Amino acid sequence: MAATNGETAGEPATTEPWQAYMKDELEPDSDGIDQEVLATLRALLLAPEGDNQPLAQAAAQRLLDLYHDSYPKEDYGFYLSDDKGACGYLDSISIPVIELATHFRWDSAKHQRLADTMIAVRDGCTEKFIEEDPQLVYNAEGVLMKVDRAWNACSITTFGGLRRCNTNVNMTALFAKLFGAGLFDGDLKYVLFDLTEAFDKSPAAEPLRQGALEACAALWLIYGGSILAQVTKENESGTSKKQFPDVFNKQNWKHWAERLAQIAHDAPDDAEFDLKRLASKAHDRMVEVYPEALEQDK
Repeated sequence: MAATNGETAGEPATTEPWQAYMKDELEPDSDGIDQEVLATLRALLLAPEGDNQPLAQAAAQRLLDLYHDSYPKEDYGFYLSDDKGACGYLDSISIPVIELATHFRWDSAKHQRLADTMIAVRDGCTEKFIEEDPQLVYNAEGVLMKVDRAWNACSITTFGGLRRCNTNVNMTALFAKLFGAGLFDGDLKYVLFDLTEAFDKSPAAEPLRQGALEACAALWLIYGGSILAQVTKENESGTSKKQFPDVFNKQNWKHWAERLAQIAHDAPDDAEFDLKRLASKAHDRMVEVYPEALEQDK
C-alpha cells in the first residue's frame, strides 16, 4: 500500500519525538558526510525490534566505510592532523548519537542500539593508519568532545525539572555504557563528579533532582563497575601506572554501596527514573566486582 499523510514507505505514519528532533534540529545543519551519518542512524532506529547486535554491527560498518570512502585522495587540510581526521569524524558521529539517545529511556532497545553502534565503531577501528587503505583509527577525544559539551549543557547540579532530569539520566546512561566499554580511555572526570554529587554532598533541595543524581551515579556503577573497581584496587595497592583520584578507595566504595542499599530500601516501587531497581542493581554490581571492599570490617 502506498504511503500517505507524508509517510515515507517503510516508516511509521506517526512521527516520534526523536524523528522530529532529527528533522528539525539535526538535519538543517548537516551536509555531506553528516547527512550520511544521520541516514545511517535513522535506518538503525527505524529497524524492526529484534537482536540489536546485528543492527549495530551493520550501522557501525556503514560508518567505518563512510570514513574510508570519503577520505580524500589529496589532503586539503582537514586530514593533515596526526590522527588523519579521526577526531573530527568521531565527533560527527557522537553528536547525533548523544542527542538522539536522550530521547530514549536508558534501558530501551533503541538506546542500546545507539550505544552498541558506537562500541562497534570503536571495535572496528584499526590500530595503524595506512595511507593506501585509509581505515579509521580510534581517538577517544573525538567522542569526549561531544560528551563534554552535552554533559555541561544538560547538568542538573543546580536546577532541573522532570524533562531535564530524564534527559540527563538517559544521556548519562549512554556515557556509562560507553565508559564501561572503554571508549572514554579511562577518563574519570564525569563519573567522579556524578558519584560525589549524589553521595558525598548535601542532598539537592528538590527530591526529584536528588533522585536523578542518584540514578546517574547508579548507572555509572552498573555499566562501569568493573573499571571503577579496578581503579580502586590499584589505588589501594599502589600499583597504578596512572594518577587516579584518591576518592577511589575501599572506604568510599563501601560508603557508596551502603548509600545505594539504603536508596534501594527506601525508594518506592514507582519512583521516578526506576530508582529503586537502579540502586539495587548498582549495589549488586559493586558487591560482585569488589566484594572484599565490603567485607573489610567483618
